[in-house]
Amino acid sequence: RELLLDGDDANASTASKRAGATPSEHQLWEVAYKTAMLAQQTRLSRGMSQLQEVRASAEERAKAMAAQCGAIQHLRADSEDKERRSVLEREALIRDLRDQVG
Repeated sequence: RELLLDGDDANASTASKRAGATPSEHQLWEVAYKTAMLAQQTRLSRGMSQLQEVRASAEERAKAMAAQCGAIQHLRADSEDKERRSVLEREALIRDLRDQVG
């Protein structure tokens, strides 16, 4: 079979076994294809890594915003409670003054 196949028609293993054999068009295509696939896998890997970093950053921001929201709600509730107590104290003071006058 090796004698029948010559040049570009020889398969990769036969061509590579011959002394001083130059790579066939198919071998060159295979190398180019594998190189392109490796480059694509590298890009995809980087993209996935960046996506994970962005996701982690977004999750951290969301947690920080949730904490800020909780703090704001706590401050608002505290402020409303203080305002309620202040109104009740003023109303009690007004009643006391009316009782003293009346």
